[in-house]
Amino acid sequence: MGSGGQRSVKTRAAGGGATTVAAAATSAGSTGGGSGTLNSTPQSTGRTLFGTETFSTMTRSQQEQIVNNSLSAPQKKSPSAYDSGYQKFINNSGLDGKPQLMDSDEFDKASGPVIYRTINTDPWGMKAKDIVESTANDDIFLYNAGGGMAHGVGLYTTPSYDGSRVYGDNYNSTKTSMMRFKIRDDAKIGSAPDIKAQYLKESKKRGTLAYKLANDQRITSRASGRSHMDDSRIGIYAASKGYSVLVESSGLTTQKQFRQLLSSGSDVYTVVLNRGALIMDKNAKQVKRNGSGVKWQNFKTNSKVK
Repeated sequence: MGSGGQRSVKTRAAGGGATTVAAAATSAGSTGGGSGTLNSTPQSTGRTLFGTETFSTMTRSQQEQIVNNSLSAPQKKSPSAYDSGYQKFINNSGLDGKPQLMDSDEFDKASGPVIYRTINTDPWGMKAKDIVESTANDDIFLYNAGGGMAHGVGLYTTPSYDGSRVYGDNYNSTKTSMMRFKIRDDAKIGSAPDIKAQYLKESKKRGTLAYKLANDQRITSRASGRSHMDDSRIGIYAASKGYSVLVESSGLTTQKQFRQLLSSGSDVYTVVLNRGALIMDKNAKQVKRNGSGVKWQNFKTNSKVK
């Protein structure tokens, strides 16, 4: 799919039911995970659109059908880590978008709070640069790769450079890379603990998607070697409400408050449920032990997205 391209809004199974959600809205004025529109901002060029909002505006029965079909379909890749409820849902539903890619100078001009993710060459030989490339361009992306689910399903990030760099195993080395992203203006951000509480409350009410999720025994999560079934359910539930990013902070009620928190640089777990909610700097950097206050351009680039 080229820049600005989009997938079909729905495809239909033999029985006539919708099997996937759009990874893009049908026009520039109805995109993304929130209420924003695409105008002539730096974010509007080359954007890969995604379908979280489309999913959230469907009826309950339509959402249940999408969930049912995505869980019934075979997993897209063979490693056991892909065989979790949320992973099958995000891959098979067509919901997962790709980040919009920008060079560093263009990235700096785009709006949105900055978040960081530090990754290391893994024990199985996947190099840090390959993980960067995978995050940017893989059609079938593995969330929670190489880690557990202490903070739920999704891609773990933080608005704090120092908070991110401590996850690096190697300073000033190509074996460790830091990626930086911005959260798109139209991506909807929510509170992880508050959404979990909403899910648990609704899961006791018949006739809700949460109730269906809570009682669907196909939803498992064996990726981390222990049960995280509710993490997958909460991730799907959050997507049904239009959320693409969750933060580990409770009590915030407006998108402005969430964005102010993330723009402060506080070290708060920020979990991305859909890469399509992100703008990604093409340049990943070596991690410095004392890098606070250093301009991104002055860090050494050790990987650049193709």
